[in-house]
Amino acid sequence: NFDIIDIIRRAKRNGIIIILWTCREDELLQDALTWMSDLGITPDYVNENLPDAISRYGADPRKIAADLYLDDRAFYARKNLETLWLMAGGENV
Repeated sequence: NFDIIDIIRRAKRNGIIIILWTCREDELLQDALTWMSDLGITPDYVNENLPDAISRYGADPRKIAADLYLDDRAFYARKNLETLWLMAGGENV
């Protein structure tokens, strides 16, 4: 979904922290990171919370603290592209 990929790239350029949370491990995780890198996306964190959240909770819980979650099985992003675009720092069209 290149619309979403473009939005994630824009968000990253605008200083929004990108966290990849995935159940992938080992080679599958590396494949996912390589795929993202090939698309110009480098997550700031992988399967971990921000340091201030870890400090606040006194641990790194499995639930990643975030303002927005994009889930390929739970969020139909294509219907909400304008909202995502604005959140990523895009201008109103």
